[in-house]
Amino acid sequence: MAGNGSKVNKEIPNVMEYVSQLDTDAQNWSQNLVERFITSLSKLTVARKPSFLVAEQILSQLITPDLKEFDLSLIVNLYPEEPQFAFAIKALQLVSSKAKICKLKIKILESAGAINYIIPQMNVEMRAGIRGLESLRHLDVDRFYFTIDDLIKLCREISSLRDLIVKIAAQPIQIFGDPDLLESFKNSFGKLAVFRFSSLSEEDHSKEFEEELTCLCVRHLPNLQFVGNFSLFADMTRPCMEQKDQSKLQHLSLRLKRSEAQVVASFDKFPDVHTLSLKWDSDYNYCPVEGSKIKALLEFSRLNTLKLVNITSPPYFKQFLKIYGKQLKELDLCYKYEIEAMDLEFKLICEFCPELETIDLRGIRDITDSDWSMASFSELKELNLIFTRDTTHLIQLSDLLSAPNLREMTLVNIRVSEDELKKTLEMTEAGEISSKIDYLKFFVLAEENVDDSLENAMNNNWDKLVNVLKKTRPDANINIIW
Repeated sequence: MAGNGSKVNKEIPNVMEYVSQLDTDAQNWSQNLVERFITSLSKLTVARKPSFLVAEQILSQLITPDLKEFDLSLIVNLYPEEPQFAFAIKALQLVSSKAKICKLKIKILESAGAINYIIPQMNVEMRAGIRGLESLRHLDVDRFYFTIDDLIKLCREISSLRDLIVKIAAQPIQIFGDPDLLESFKNSFGKLAVFRFSSLSEEDHSKEFEEELTCLCVRHLPNLQFVGNFSLFADMTRPCMEQKDQSKLQHLSLRLKRSEAQVVASFDKFPDVHTLSLKWDSDYNYCPVEGSKIKALLEFSRLNTLKLVNITSPPYFKQFLKIYGKQLKELDLCYKYEIEAMDLEFKLICEFCPELETIDLRGIRDITDSDWSMASFSELKELNLIFTRDTTHLIQLSDLLSAPNLREMTLVNIRVSEDELKKTLEMTEAGEISSKIDYLKFFVLAEENVDDSLENAMNNNWDKLVNVLKKTRPDANINIIW
């Protein structure tokens, strides 16, 4: 590196400055320096960028056995005049020969236009470079996609891998009936603790593939703690009913159909579950809880997150809160597919769930009671309320903002009276509410048949509230649409 000193200093002036500033005996010396070098390299114009060979030499000097994490995201497309992904592949080769990294990321960059980005399959050379990382424990890639065969080979050759987060190409679900593939699947993925994946589209065949792969993992990979696409509801009922081995899975998603014969009678093979997602069919027969198989869903001793989709029985809702409320940190209630929401008594949430940190209620029409206060939620940090557009409910905005540690709030399709808006404005100006807000987004429904003077007064007060919030919380993200 000394022989190239003047060239290095000329082509990347900041690199040598970084070297001089960092304490070479400090912990994470190589980690910090590599990250700074890659960031500097990615920002240089073509005219100032060093040659491929010089950049390779610098990176080689900076990588030491102390390097534990590596992020290829910024340098995947550097040096486009070279063979495709050449610098990224060379970086992987250097890392595999000189360090024992535990964590590798290759992510889509926001500047690359993630919405329109066409994800290519990872090429053979890059996959070979990753397989050379013998100490790798965590792999997170959405910049490229893999096939099932790609992943089986990768996991078979990296025995240390525990966390795998990837994009995967959907294939016909019939492939899972191949006994040879199933045996390879179990042998290769058997040590994984995390296998999160999403396909390349949201078409029906992709969703079907994801659900089938999720069920396959639940059934055959008992060491998994997290599996599948968290944005897609995948019904795990079938593998749960067939489960023979003790599972380490920490989340379950189950669809409740009309027939009780399709409800799992016992979950004793899943003692570690802390997140439970339940989705009711529209024709579900709500039998009395006592004596029903639904009782098995009330016996997860470690549960702290409860997600209920399309539940329309207030007694069932109350029973879930009564059993789990004191231990819940997150409660989600959601209505989809034109399912009419049940009348919601917010008092039940206040009464049974004092330790909630997140409340997420979507597709609700009305909150039918008023004998409660958000100020009682001392641990609440995030509140999301999304009403249907036909709601007539007037929210108590000042009270919703009164949770003492609230940091994030999203309110959609809300109606607020003139008096309540004035009260909220006054309490915000006095510092009585909203003191810790970092993110706030409101979408206010327009009121019909109001005279111009009232409309102007409301608009003026909304303007004042936005200005006060931005003044008192200058670093917060405030967005109110009315």
